[in-house]
Amino acid sequence: MKIKSARRVHPHPSPGGFTPVAAFSLEPMEGVLIFDCSVVRARDGRLLVYGPPSKHGGPLVNLAPAQRAEVLKLVTDELGIDDAKRNTSA
Repeated sequence: MKIKSARRVHPHPSPGGFTPVAAFSLEPMEGVLIFDCSVVRARDGRLLVYGPPSKHGGPLVNLAPAQRAEVLKLVTDELGIDDAKRNTSA
């Protein structure tokens, strides 16, 4: 698994208090690329990973807890983001 085109983002928090901190593309295996993934910080400081947004409101990507943890580690390590409160539940 690889992270591609990772970058920090600094938009304002959502009404629920979630603040996007990174955007990236995910290459789960060679030849497969998932664009527009993100890492957000919850109000309590936890970092959560999300797949790309859907036009219809449903999920497009679902990662098992171990894969979410791996993606968060790859992104936070690459961008130097404080990951003290990683969460694999999102």
